[in-house]
Amino acid sequence: MAWVSWSRMCNSKSEGGMGFRDLYAFNLAMLAKQGWRMLENPTSLMPHMYKARYFPNGDVLNASIGSNPSYAWRSIHKSIEILQKGTRWRVGNGKTIHIWDDRWLPTPTTYKVFSPRKDFGDFPMVSALMDQDTRRWRKDILDRVFLGFEVEKILSIPIPHCPQEDQLIWVGNKKGIFMVKSTYFLAKEIVEKHERGESSVGDVCAPLWKKMWHLNIPAKVRVFAWRLCMKAIPSMLNMSNRGIQVDPTCPICCGELESTEHAIIYCGAAKRVWSKWEECPICLNDANMEIVDLALCLLEKGTQRDLEIFFGVAWMIWYNRNQIVHEGNGVSEDHIWEIAIQMIKEFKGIRGKELNSPQKSEKAWTPPPVGFFKMNVDGVVPSVDGHSGVGVVIRDWERKVVAAKSLPLLGRIAVEETEAIAMEQGMILAKNMGLERTIFEGDSLQTIQAIEVKDVRSVIGHIVKSCLQIFPSFQEARIRHISREGNKIAHDLALLAKQSAEEQVWISTIPAWIEDMARAEGTV
Repeated sequence: MAWVSWSRMCNSKSEGGMGFRDLYAFNLAMLAKQGWRMLENPTSLMPHMYKARYFPNGDVLNASIGSNPSYAWRSIHKSIEILQKGTRWRVGNGKTIHIWDDRWLPTPTTYKVFSPRKDFGDFPMVSALMDQDTRRWRKDILDRVFLGFEVEKILSIPIPHCPQEDQLIWVGNKKGIFMVKSTYFLAKEIVEKHERGESSVGDVCAPLWKKMWHLNIPAKVRVFAWRLCMKAIPSMLNMSNRGIQVDPTCPICCGELESTEHAIIYCGAAKRVWSKWEECPICLNDANMEIVDLALCLLEKGTQRDLEIFFGVAWMIWYNRNQIVHEGNGVSEDHIWEIAIQMIKEFKGIRGKELNSPQKSEKAWTPPPVGFFKMNVDGVVPSVDGHSGVGVVIRDWERKVVAAKSLPLLGRIAVEETEAIAMEQGMILAKNMGLERTIFEGDSLQTIQAIEVKDVRSVIGHIVKSCLQIFPSFQEARIRHISREGNKIAHDLALLAKQSAEEQVWISTIPAWIEDMARAEGTV
């Protein structure tokens, strides 16, 4: 018997479902993968064939279904809406991005410009908003063309030091790479929108669904808790309502109809069990409340432990009820409570051992080998308003500070992009100083790994590519990750840039306060 509809089961766990795959949405995600391949490899045979037939003057994102289309193209064309919503442009040189028509702003709702269109002649491209010599946005033009909030968003888009081509990236994950998993959720959202229409009404149970699957109780109890909240357990009244010829009276007390709430909460035997819970933060005797309402009250007024006890004891009450009805035996109310509490304690004890792993010690700064220089970089962003900043410090094998830089950035740039810009600026400084053997260190593992594996498809890919273009300038260069504890001076310089909004560079002649910071870290 199907107690919950398949469409509800296909919702994510955070939306009250079980996370099963909707086959139609999954098929659309797989078809979108073929469309993405056309965008990624436009020179291969398949894109050439489809372009000649269906979109000779454009690309797959703007293609129409055409006349008398093949079955394959009709199928791929159904996924174009997914590709349109799942992609955006990463700004490089801006020459291929239309200011008003394309998706390029860092605004996750639409990624498009809201400001009214202005006359830009025959070349309304993003490159017209840049100063190609200084590699900065032309703020005078931005202020004249765009609304104030969009000016701030545009200023937060980093322009790489080395000119790059514009790149279409996938917005479903930070790596910017097409993945069927993230595409599926986008496809399901679009399918549901077409089937049910748009709705601004949220699910009041959303906090409960999110918390339920993270409770520290056995998996079978979590599944039972979900079924309980969905009224998907075979109580006598539930089975009778579904057309099964059974007596809907409670088989335990034989006094009332056995609804979900009666079997778990309001039956006399269940009440005697719940009376053992002396520290219960809510009243469980309110006959007007359903299970899901009681759980929401516990979530609001109690703790996670209270919710774990509630579902653990409820599972044991239902288990004992089934033993009485189907096996003819059960345990007393005292034992039900004790067994449930013991089950929860034992499970937490096992989980505690699994999660107990030794902590890694923090790595401190160490000087480079003789003949090498070590550069440390860091980036910081403001919590609300203001601008981001980067800090760079370079020391030699004798622990002496030879150069430092404090650079404010225009706008509130995202954390991952700020960290990548810090590494790029450090490399530029080391290159300009002619340091041929350099070790680059930063506390952003994402940036370090992206440079190591040459990942140029992510949101920071254009900055990573710029770093990779600078890398060959050095006779010998290495890049390493260091903990925040070993990167304090670069962090302090980045904080200075954020607060002062003034670019400062020191080479050879280093201010005493920077040397004092290095001395305090024990590196001078």
